[in-house]
Amino acid sequence: MFESDSETLPRTWRLVFNAPIQVGPLRAFLPRTLLASFGSDERFVIRAIVRHGIGSRDRIVLVTMWSNDKVKRALEYVRELAEAVSAHMELIEFGNVYSFSDILEKCIAKLTELVKSSDRVIVLLSDGARALVLALYSAILMLSPSAKKRITVEVDVEDTSTSMVIPQELLMILDIPELGAKRRLLKTIARWSDPTIIELSKKVGKDESTVRRQLQCLIEMGLASVGKTTKGKGYTYCESRCTYSRRALGRQKRARIKEKDYGMFIVVV
Repeated sequence: MFESDSETLPRTWRLVFNAPIQVGPLRAFLPRTLLASFGSDERFVIRAIVRHGIGSRDRIVLVTMWSNDKVKRALEYVRELAEAVSAHMELIEFGNVYSFSDILEKCIAKLTELVKSSDRVIVLLSDGARALVLALYSAILMLSPSAKKRITVEVDVEDTSTSMVIPQELLMILDIPELGAKRRLLKTIARWSDPTIIELSKKVGKDESTVRRQLQCLIEMGLASVGKTTKGKGYTYCESRCTYSRRALGRQKRARIKEKDYGMFIVVV
């Protein structure tokens, strides 16, 4: 019956009919999110929806640079399937952005939001503008290790016959340290010029011993360094002063810092 009738079905349902279904374990209370770079070929997203069993309470987030007629037509096919499976769909349009840093910043912010509010985030990088695909993948690499563990990155082959999952080990290549309670201390060091232990203690509202312990952890991570100042003709050991270091992010040059804190990690640009 299906073989003879499949050609008479709407285009969306023919794609669904031909897609392999992957049945996963029962998901947690939070919804899953399918985040996809989106261009003018809806087949990749539709197959991913079916492959992962995206359904009620789940979210489909499509990211595109701009919406032309082809993109709008492809979007309608995805919207039709999203309504059929009772999934919430969201379209994010970046528009004519010609700065990769701006695209990257938007991708980091959105990924951070989705990781916090999802049981799992499935990122599909099979369609869309090359700059957008690269920015999404770069943004994933800049997330904290705990965030990356909740993300699955997939890429389809051109003929949509199969999909490949990027190993978690490759996502962990860029190791952004998780700062936890030390984040506030690091932000204070970054914003003030060479603060002393006493100054840091007052600014963060913690005793000096706690600040020293946290500072030592930041030094071991390569995020802070301790220097000494000179006084008079000789060297006099004065109180250690903390200086922000870019070494952990692969930048040796000291410069004025523009900091972006997305809640889970700190990105210095």
